[in-house]
Amino acid sequence: MPRLEKLDLRCNNLSGRLPEFDESLLVWINTNKFFSMTLNAKPILGSASPLRTLGLAIAVIFSLSLVPMFFLASGRQELSPHHLQPQAQTEPGLQTAPQTTHAAVDTDTDELPPLKPDVRAPAVVDSTAHQAEPEPDADGAAKECPRWEAFDARMQAAKDFGANCRPLAALAGDFEVRLCESRRFCGQGYFAISRTDKAKCARAFDQTLSLSPELDAYFKNQLGPDSFHVLFDGPERASSSMWKHLGNCEYKLSFRLTNPGLFKVKLFHVHDSFLAVNEVMEGWHNPLFKPLLPDDTQLDVCQHHCSPFTAKKLELEINPSLPLCSRTEPQQGVYLRMTEETPREVARMKAFGHPYTWEPLGCRFDQRFEEHSNSSCHSKQSQFVGIFGDSHTRVLTMGLSDRLGGSLGGVPRNIKYFHIQSKFFNPQDLKAHPNASPVLGLDLEKAGRRDDDAIPQMYKGLKSTDIEYKYYEFINRFVDTTSYRGWNDEQKMDEAEMDILSGHFNTERYVDVLESVVSFLQWINSRRHLKNKKPIEFTWLGNVAFFMTPDKKSGHAVELDWRTNYRFKVWSGYAEKVFRRKGMKIMNSFDITLPWTQECPDHNHYHTTPAIEAMLDEALHKLNLCNV
Repeated sequence: MPRLEKLDLRCNNLSGRLPEFDESLLVWINTNKFFSMTLNAKPILGSASPLRTLGLAIAVIFSLSLVPMFFLASGRQELSPHHLQPQAQTEPGLQTAPQTTHAAVDTDTDELPPLKPDVRAPAVVDSTAHQAEPEPDADGAAKECPRWEAFDARMQAAKDFGANCRPLAALAGDFEVRLCESRRFCGQGYFAISRTDKAKCARAFDQTLSLSPELDAYFKNQLGPDSFHVLFDGPERASSSMWKHLGNCEYKLSFRLTNPGLFKVKLFHVHDSFLAVNEVMEGWHNPLFKPLLPDDTQLDVCQHHCSPFTAKKLELEINPSLPLCSRTEPQQGVYLRMTEETPREVARMKAFGHPYTWEPLGCRFDQRFEEHSNSSCHSKQSQFVGIFGDSHTRVLTMGLSDRLGGSLGGVPRNIKYFHIQSKFFNPQDLKAHPNASPVLGLDLEKAGRRDDDAIPQMYKGLKSTDIEYKYYEFINRFVDTTSYRGWNDEQKMDEAEMDILSGHFNTERYVDVLESVVSFLQWINSRRHLKNKKPIEFTWLGNVAFFMTPDKKSGHAVELDWRTNYRFKVWSGYAEKVFRRKGMKIMNSFDITLPWTQECPDHNHYHTTPAIEAMLDEALHKLNLCNV
């Protein structure tokens, strides 16, 4: 296949640089079938994983974990080759109909312009950024209390608190652990972790980790042989993916806690010998998941002089003055410990049994659809949310159904539907029919389009919000090159095909999938003007974090499941660049789910945890069904 260009995917020099690599064209999308889909959508695009890792959803909601994706659309129209128009940004040298844009050309060079320029996440400069630490002998003034503000993870990970470190009692002799904290700001610090056996460390580097030399170097230099997981439990529930290899098996795991108080801290050694990211092995990644700290390890975040944040305090005192959260960029948030002073907390405690509720950090949401709070938006215009993806997007679909129907939340079970359709009406539009439900659930397993003749007369003529989830549609359109065809007896691969086409996704193959899918979606939008249709809005759901177990008899081990959180973090970084460059919306599902990996009821999905409600909050805000 021809090489298209060098793909510069630099993250930021503050936190390390994702390597660039040559991108090749993919040819596995069956576009003819895709054109037959009916969409009125604002899409949401999801996440992706190795073979076991692709998820897509359309609001379109799209997810690749296996590969998730979302789409959502407004209006009901054919998603055909006549439907595309890029959303926000245009690639240099490409056209958006009916307008034509021209990239600036350097007449002094005959180099072709880059088709995939790097687009970095916007920087977030909080009140503590670029603030110097006090000298070690300075007067012991009280630390500054945390503020309810977002921060830039790249800047946070670059902070140096090395002058204020203390050793922690480590359980195993393999590592020494120190806690380094800011002298000025409460809740900011990092764990400095050092492998004691440097000879073992050196041996781990004597292997190839990726077919891409750039990725091989990135894994070795930026991530290192060992992977870790940290969990804070107290006034907030938190984890951190701000991990960094400093060289010679010396690691820095940064954190920033927002809610003051006393925390229990758990720190785990998850992988060694680069098993978290190795892309050339065929076997299981064999997690260790060994605790490094005693069970009674605690961290005091200014509990005596700082007041905690609560959901009620946010609702009454803080949120009214905050701006609306971004409808495009991933949303930071905090899992606050419940005080059960608000109806949302009471309902969610009853639904999940976990005393935490997620709140967006430094901004506010305006569309949660709880208790019919936004049901009037169903009357504004008929809208369609198409959801295409694997089981994670199915769980999200069930949650969306509950929310759009007025529930306060709770997805108690994960039923393996492959097709879900529902219509949601404003209860005020049905006053003349007091026994009519504002939710019309259609045949969950019925293939093909809905039979409008089956809709009762009382609903006809009313505006509604429709959602539809299709699992097989996602598999057919986007993952047909993989062994997932195994679900269809007529399309199962023979042994020779399996040897060639199956196997785990490596990073380049994953990014190839995303580039191909996103280019196709952009092309669809570039054609929609021919039918006088507005562009479809796409939202990327993102990769969810994954359960960790050392059990060699677990289903994940037996299936040689490749999903690891270090791998997903790298993939999330690449995915965000792909979708940001196309002007598509991005969710923060990885960081939202990371604190709850070990609470998954089936060691995979988040339907009985606060994480599903957090993802629903962000999804509904990104969808903007009320068209604010």
